Amino acid sequence: MDNLEKDKYLSIEETEQLCRLYMECRLTLLEEAELQYVLGLLPYDSPIIEEVRRLMDISLSCEIETQESQLFKPGKKKNIIKNLLLVAASVVLLLSIGIPIYYHFEQESELYCQVFSNGQEVSKDKALVIAEGELERIDQFFENIKNIESEQQQQIESLK
Repeated sequence: MDNLEKDKYLSIEETEQLCRLYMECRLTLLEEAELQYVLGLLPYDSPIIEEVRRLMDISLSCEIETQESQLFKPGKKKNIIKNLLLVAASVVLLLSIGIPIYYHFEQESELYCQVFSNGQEVSKDKALVIAEGELERIDQFFENIKNIESEQQQQIESLK
């Protein structure tokens, strides 16, 4: 019967050796878990065994706190559903505002506009001609800016 008990348990020297390996981070996670279990069962008492027991208790308490904090974190799935609901609500809001505005301006057949040039009121036809001329002038301005930018880019490329 004595041999059977000897096979079941580790000697204090073997336990201390395992504790040293634990302190050197040379045990796998499974071996660490087994060592923690064994240290909970064995009545051995030595400085290294007590130190490993304290470290394992601290490690376990940190793990428990981490798991508890993860329980209270909203999951990714909840965030995805929340974001989808926000997008859907935004689309509904835009449609509920946009459609009435569109129909309002669609029904407006004529807008009133009064145009002055050099202090004189201008007719509708003349105002359209002036506006088209200004639009052409603006387009030319932007075309000139594009040409200047491309020339500057070419100069920069040539300096490289």
